[in-house]
Amino acid sequence: MLAVQECLPPGVAAALLNRAHTDTDLVLFADPEELAMFHRIDGNTAIAELGLGAAEFVRRLVRHDLVVLDASSCEGTTS
Repeated sequence: MLAVQECLPPGVAAALLNRAHTDTDLVLFADPEELAMFHRIDGNTAIAELGLGAAEFVRRLVRHDLVVLDASSCEGTTS
């Protein structure tokens, strides 16, 4: 994962990219609040604990193939 923070349009704090992708259209522009949430993602913190609007931001991260979610330890899941 790469967070580019240079030469960005107004209101954008970072352009988030997956270095493994060759498609240049898989970039997610994050505002300052989203970038702060992104930096709080540590693999242990629940999405709800990341802050207001975190669920929608994480959905966007998943759609852009920037994060992978492991729900194997969640209640109600089956193997």
